[in-house]
Formats: sequence, C-alpha cells, structure tokens
Amino acid sequence: MVSSLTRRKSDETEVRERFGRNVTLRQAIALSIMAVMAALGYLVLERAVAVGRTTAAAVALGEQQQLRSQRIASLSTQYALGNHRLRGELRSELDSFERTHRAIVAENSDGPALEAVAIAYLARIQRVVATSPRDPSLAARASSVLAAERPLLDALAATDKARGRRTLAEFALLSDVGGTACVLVLTALLLSALTVFRPMARAIVALENHVIELTRMTTTDPLTGMLNKRSFQTRGTIEVQKARRYQRPLSLLVIGADQLPAIEATFGPDGGNAVLKALTSSFCDGTRVSDLIARLDDEQFAILLPETDSQGAELLAERLRKKVGDLKVSIGNDPVTCTISVGVAAAEKDATLLWSTFKRADEALYEAKMRGRNRVFVAA
Repeated sequence: MVSSLTRRKSDETEVRERFGRNVTLRQAIALSIMAVMAALGYLVLERAVAVGRTTAAAVALGEQQQLRSQRIASLSTQYALGNHRLRGELRSELDSFERTHRAIVAENSDGPALEAVAIAYLARIQRVVATSPRDPSLAARASSVLAAERPLLDALAATDKARGRRTLAEFALLSDVGGTACVLVLTALLLSALTVFRPMARAIVALENHVIELTRMTTTDPLTGMLNKRSFQTRGTIEVQKARRYQRPLSLLVIGADQLPAIEATFGPDGGNAVLKALTSSFCDGTRVSDLIARLDDEQFAILLPETDSQGAELLAERLRKKVGDLKVSIGNDPVTCTISVGVAAAEKDATLLWSTFKRADEALYEAKMRGRNRVFVAA
C-alpha cells in the first residue's frame, strides 16, 4: 500500500514537472520569435529612416544643382555682355557645380546618363571662363551654355524621378517585411495564448478547484455538507471571542437524533443516512444564514447562534423539535419518523473558548435524554 502511494505521488510529480517543462519551452520559443520579430521591426524602421534621409538629401542636391545651373547660365550671359568682374564668381560657381555633380552621380545608379550631359555642360562653361572678355566668340559660347542648360535640367529631373521610383520600391519592400514581422508576432502571441497561457489557466483553475475540494473535505461533513467538529470548534471559538469583545449574547444547541440507532438497525446505513440528510435540511430551513451548523458525530449535531440569548435559543430549539417531530422520511416504501433531544446553553460572558459552553450544552442534552427524549433542556 505504501509502495503504491509512493509510486502514485512520484507519477504525479513527474507529470507536473513534464507539464512545467513543456510550458516553459513553448513560452521560450514564443518569446524568441517575438524578440526576433521585434529586432527585425527595429531594423526595418531604421532602414526606412535612412532611406528617407538619403532621398531627402538627394532631392536637396538635385534642386541645389538646378538652381546653380540657372545661376551659372545667368552669370555667363552677364559676363558675355561685358560684366567682366563676374569671371571669378563664375569660376567659384563652376567649382561648386562640379562638387555637387560628383555627389549626385555617386548617389544614383543612372549616373552615366547624367554624367554625359553634365560633362558637355561643364565643358561649355569652362570655355566661357577661359575666353577673354575681348574675344568675339564669347557671346556665342555664352549662348551655347544656355542651350546646354535645358538637357542638363531634364537629366537632373529624370534622375530625381528615378531616385523617387527606387525609394518607393524600397519602401514597399520594407512595408512587406514589416507586415510579415507583424503577422509573425501576432501568430506567436496567438500560439502563446493557445499553448502556454490557456494550459496554464486550465492548470490554475484545476489547482484552485482542487484546493476548494480539499478545503471542503477538511472542513465539512461529507454526508450532510455541514461543518465537521474541528472546523466548528475553530469558527465557534472566533464567534465566542467576538461575543466577548462586543458583549453580545451567544448560545449553543447540541442536538441528538433519538431513534437513529434503531433506524439504522432496521433499515441499514442507507436508512440512517436518509434520516440524517432530512434532519440537516430541517435545521437549515429553521435557522439563519449566520448560524453555524455542524455534525459532531454519528447522531449528534450542534448549532451556534450568534446574537441569541438562552431564551431565544430555547424558542428556536422548540421550533426545531416540533419541525422534526412532524417530519416523515421515506425509506423504501416506509414512512419513518424521528425525534430529537436538544441541550441549550448560553455562552459565559468571559468565555474565550467554545469548550466550556459546549460541555454545558452537552450535559443539558444528556439531561433531556434522561428525562425521556424528544424534549429541550436549558443548562443553568
């Protein structure tokens, strides 16, 4: 027997440990997936920010280059018209144009097309800068700069459009990656709910029900559902101390089922159980919710009555006695009657435990039985 019990406990422990390991593993997998997806989401966001910044910088360079080309064309025209002092400024703008142009080409994959147009444009500007103000060909060369400006502007605009298309395509890809990561995170959460939290919740509910059942088994009588003797003594002591603290009355009924042994001898244990259940139902119907009802042993009950003095307890005991006396319990096809004897005792004002009051009520019950049963006796 001991070996079987030990083996059962060992099996239960192994089941609990296996359940804990499985739940922990599932939780670790779910958390790992969510961590990876969170990192991926962060990288997607960082890439999107970087693409946005790069695109904004490229657009700014393109606009800057367009404005500079227009200024160069304007300076070339004025230089050709005789404003020779603009030659140095024209050289400075030319150098700035070349630097910006190299940056634009480096940032764009279609740089060769822009490169060819820009080289032609730069060559014409350089010829203008290199031409003496007295050279008759200066005006023609300045006009050639104006003619080369339009292809340059068109090439810059085309470069900006191509850059925009690439940016949109990359944003679309990042959006797809981010959406996939979001779906995976939601899937991991759903799997966690189904494989981790739901089993845990079930285990917690089962454990709570188990605790409730254990509590019920250790505090109540399995047949009648009333308090057992130990629980009654514990809760009764609390009521005694409350009555003493607040100087409130408290009384106790100890009840004995008079014919129970004879009924069990005639009808067997099932007949006795039927009578006990009927008595319990009568006690519950005839008392308050605040009253404590307990089954002390096979044929003895106790009812603790807060806020009740000995006179009130005696009246209640008489009502219960008459109620039980009128009761007919069907056992098989036979109606069976049973009477009760009741001992009544009021708690002492200085009582700290239930024992002294119970002893007096039990002695009163004994006296009631000695006087012929089916009666109420109040302890002095």
